[in-house]
Amino acid sequence: MKRFGLIILLLGIGLLAHAQWGISANLSYGTKGYQHTQGGLASFDNTLPKGHEFNFSPRLGFSINGAVELGFDLGIGNSNYTYSNGIYNPNNETYFESPKTTYSLFTYSAGGYLRVRVGDWGKLTLHLEASAGYRYGLGVITNVEQRAHPSYGSSETITTVNALVINQMYATVTPVFNYSLGKHASLDAYLNFASLMFDRTHSCNYSDYYSNSGIEDKYLESETTTHEFNIGLQALTTSLISLGFSYIF
Repeated sequence: MKRFGLIILLLGIGLLAHAQWGISANLSYGTKGYQHTQGGLASFDNTLPKGHEFNFSPRLGFSINGAVELGFDLGIGNSNYTYSNGIYNPNNETYFESPKTTYSLFTYSAGGYLRVRVGDWGKLTLHLEASAGYRYGLGVITNVEQRAHPSYGSSETITTVNALVINQMYATVTPVFNYSLGKHASLDAYLNFASLMFDRTHSCNYSDYYSNSGIEDKYLESETTTHEFNIGLQALTTSLISLGFSYIF
């Protein structure tokens, strides 16, 4: 048994020694915003966010015979979105912004991938890429609300801060078009709308309450575990197509 394991190890080292290796990176950025009116007046839609999202994923891969590539990747991302609610004041026929909730989330990921070439048209090739990994997210949910004081007729600002911790295991299969820019460089186009995706996500919501009166409390408010399988646009990204750049040594 030990001899068999040693043979497998030597074969693996031999393949990597004759393989080409390269570095690549995927980079994406997006923003969201909206304008909403009701009765001709500026208003709010609490289902639509305003904000931005950024993701960066470097990777190291080994290409065997130009048709099979395997490697590992790392990822970091940040998203910040604000949802607003509003109330209508009939005295002056205007909408006033009431509670405002901001979601800020940092994510860190690590995983491996296997890419197999399934089509070749000169500089343009089609691949199927299977990947699996782990993603950790740490975020803050901040809710700011103006509340009227029942005794004095004035208002005070109540800020509620919730910490959000996410642990996610994921696996995907995605078609990828690769276009060669020369001997060493190439571009990737990931067809996310045609992918398969499975993930298991465990979320913990920790609450910290701060008020003008100085009252504080901290506890685990809720836990949620979800399982998701998608054929088509995967939940790991909101982009129909994402781009990457590769350099092979």
